[in-house]
Amino acid sequence: MEDFFKVKDDELSKGRVTLRDLMKSRGWTNAKYSMTDESCIIANRPDGKEVRLCYGTPPTMSYGAGRVADDKYVTYCLLQDLDSVKQPQTILLRTNKTPEVELEKQLKKLLVSHSEIVIKPFDGAHGLDVFVGIKDLDSAKSALRTIKEHAWTGLVLAQEMLHVDQPEVRVICIDYKFVAAYARIPAHVTGDGEHTVLELIDIENSTIRTAPYQSNLSYINRSAALDYLEKQNPSLENYIPKSGEKVQVVGVCNTGQGGTMEDITAAFPEHLRRQAEDIVKKMQLPLGGVDYMGDYVIEVNKAPALYHPVAGPASIICVQKFVEYLEKIKLD
Repeated sequence: MEDFFKVKDDELSKGRVTLRDLMKSRGWTNAKYSMTDESCIIANRPDGKEVRLCYGTPPTMSYGAGRVADDKYVTYCLLQDLDSVKQPQTILLRTNKTPEVELEKQLKKLLVSHSEIVIKPFDGAHGLDVFVGIKDLDSAKSALRTIKEHAWTGLVLAQEMLHVDQPEVRVICIDYKFVAAYARIPAHVTGDGEHTVLELIDIENSTIRTAPYQSNLSYINRSAALDYLEKQNPSLENYIPKSGEKVQVVGVCNTGQGGTMEDITAAFPEHLRRQAEDIVKKMQLPLGGVDYMGDYVIEVNKAPALYHPVAGPASIICVQKFVEYLEKIKLD
């Protein structure tokens, strides 16, 4: 393992850099870091106790709770026990074991109940292979075929698409307490009156954006943008927006695909703060992210990003609270 305090900034995500610097400034020692997918960190906090983190999950999170949180469908079922929680109708499709004709029946039924649906991998992340705005069976079947190429479990979620004139919101809870709320805004470009939408995407990606999670703005996923623009209007990619005109270019609200964030902690409703706390308690997640669209819960995450690309102290407040939490938990 590498000496965490000596790993170069460009080899770490912005969140890991912030975590490392905070640990060092607060007197943590003997910090080791694995340059693997699990991103394990083993370090001694100021009182000498060793703390082990794996993919950002604290040692107080049980293995069972983490696995349950990874299961989006079980999460959906568990949250149905909380009367105050509203969720979009969701069905689980077992694409590897269910005959195609039966899958079509399930999708047809959902499409009859809702004008538009979302289809996404059961085991996906970062907004990849998430298909939104599906209105007909042919589009639904096409989405299923694409997802099956990457979903090793063969499990796919299909759910009601919410039509809410508000941005998606990520809520962070630490030690089962509300900490912050961030609006997640889908990737967009701003017109200059000269360049097409597609040209603006390429200009942004070559100038003000960098690789995902390395700085405030990650690359706009070009293929996802092309697919989204084609579905909205085939001529939209060649449209020249007026100066200052904003055009959404990706359907999902994910910073990994070029989205942005805004700190809305002060304005986030009190009843939803308390609800988010009830949700992470129900899920047994001492660190949890709850995603809202309006007052609907659309997802719960066991290891949400703690650094957020917003202006000012709000960008690192969750990292600070997380380190403070790690320093007070009881360890054997």
